[in-house]
Amino acid sequence: MISSAGAGWRHRITLDGHRGPLVLAAAIALALAVPKTPLNGLYLLPVVLLAAVCNLGSAFPVVALTVLAVPVGLPLVLLWTKRERLARPGRSVLLGGALTTATAAFAFSGPAVDWTLLGLAVCAAIALAVLWPVRQLLTDPVELHHPEGAWRWAVLPLVAAAGAGLVGAQVPQQARFELSRPAMTAFAERTLADGVAHAPQGSWVGGYRASDVQAVGSGLRFTVEGAGLFEVTGWAYLPDGPPAERHGDTYTHRSGAWYTWTDNGNF
Repeated sequence: MISSAGAGWRHRITLDGHRGPLVLAAAIALALAVPKTPLNGLYLLPVVLLAAVCNLGSAFPVVALTVLAVPVGLPLVLLWTKRERLARPGRSVLLGGALTTATAAFAFSGPAVDWTLLGLAVCAAIALAVLWPVRQLLTDPVELHHPEGAWRWAVLPLVAAAGAGLVGAQVPQQARFELSRPAMTAFAERTLADGVAHAPQGSWVGGYRASDVQAVGSGLRFTVEGAGLFEVTGWAYLPDGPPAERHGDTYTHRSGAWYTWTDNGNF
């Protein structure tokens, strides 16, 4: 049974249309499991560059639009000139697009944006937008696979629109918090009873990887690893409300005794 299962996985990995999405899924799993690695820092580069281009756009909009449009637009324009070889999006493009959208949505599910995951989603989106048309341009038309179903053209726009709508309505953030809330409350009450000094660091609390657990008044707070860019942010369990002396920290009530907190002093 084990050998047949291994053979099945080997078949999926080597099957055309699965390799790219599986690599992307592995990168997502690594970013979630180990949020502090040099590789994760590389994912931030496209976000930083995109922010720099957007800032440039306020002063030089033509230059900014050119920088944004050329890497993606040029392959698409070249492909349109040879549109007779244009094939509908295949399995790898659709699965990759769905994974990219899910990653971007999950990046907005914490108390602050997870810029590593968002950068990974941006990298994946750029790769899809560039590699798919380039592959069709460079591959012999006879060898190109032409999937059936005109519905394939509508999948990625609909998935992207659905993801943007969910993020705009804060559904990922609310869902992750509500699913994690029972475990977070149990952790907070147990930690307060045993003493914050004995709290485990770097452990999963519900759906969040918690570190730097600190006592705050009659409650506690912890940092969510990966959330935020320059600021430190996380969740605070404060049955008696935020402390009077906040030392520059910001507390925002979420539900019950739970607050999000942010320390902008590191910026």
